[in-house]
Amino acid sequence: MLLVIRGACASIQQRRYLSEVELNTPVLLIEDGVYQYAQLKQAALTLYVNINDGLARGIDIEQSHRCAESHMIELTQKHPHWIDVK
Repeated sequence: MLLVIRGACASIQQRRYLSEVELNTPVLLIEDGVYQYAQLKQAALTLYVNINDGLARGIDIEQSHRCAESHMIELTQKHPHWIDVK
């Protein structure tokens, strides 16, 4: 499963999913979800952040968390079941 976060603020639904996510479950921050990067990078998550969304919003993303469009496609193909949280 892949957890995709689009919203700038953590919703109740998102907090529930994050509390139940397994360590190897990838979490992808896209669109305004990149604003949560500073908070979520501290958690024990397999975290990816869309490079273009981060750059457009002035978010400094560590190299190990950067995710290009091509890698996003690979993630969605590898994980056919995903949850999209706004």
